[in-house]
Amino acid sequence: MRGIDSVQGYFDKRAALVHYLTHDWIRLTVERVDRANKNQKRAATLQLWIDVQEALKAWAGEPGSVDLSPLPRERADVRQLLKQAVGCFRTAVAHQGRT
Repeated sequence: MRGIDSVQGYFDKRAALVHYLTHDWIRLTVERVDRANKNQKRAATLQLWIDVQEALKAWAGEPGSVDLSPLPRERADVRQLLKQAVGCFRTAVAHQGRT
C-alpha cells in the first residue's frame, strides 16, 4: 500500500501516509460537496477534521517529500492461491458440520 511493504517502511513513511490519508484520501466538509460541477475544493473543511489533521500531524510528524507511489504488482503464485481456496472450502464445510 502506498509504497510501504514492511514495518520499517511504515515507520519511515508514516508522516507522509497520515498526511495523504487525512488531506487527499478523505476530507470532512462543512457543507455537501458539489460533485456535479467538480467543485470539491470549494467546500470548507470541517473544523473538527482540521483538529484531527493537526493532532495526527503532531503524532506522526511532518510529511516531508516521501514517495508514496504504489508498489509494482507481482504475479500471483497460483499454487498458493489454490491452497488458500482449499483451506477456505474446508473451513466452510467444517462450519456446516460436515467434517
